Amino acid sequence: MRMWILFLPAILFIAGCDVRPSEAAPTGAITSLRIPVGPIPGAANPPVLPNNPYKNDRVALTEGRRLFVDMNCVGCHGDHGGGGMGPSLRD
Repeated sequence: MRMWILFLPAILFIAGCDVRPSEAAPTGAITSLRIPVGPIPGAANPPVLPNNPYKNDRVALTEGRRLFVDMNCVGCHGDHGGGGMGPSLRD
């Protein structure tokens, strides 16, 4: 008998955790709300990324590739920027 007295508060708490407010609740009735505790991960609004003005410019792409190879960025970042000894530049 004493064991049930010890577990009674826990049983009542667990039984009351899944209470959802009903649409037919009388005015002034106490209803439970689901409020998240702590921060919610992620940004509220995803950031807007700027457009790359050189994306379709063949001259800029060719010059950028030449500089990437001539400055030996290829040695660490890989031939296509996917990483190697250095981090990936594609992310």
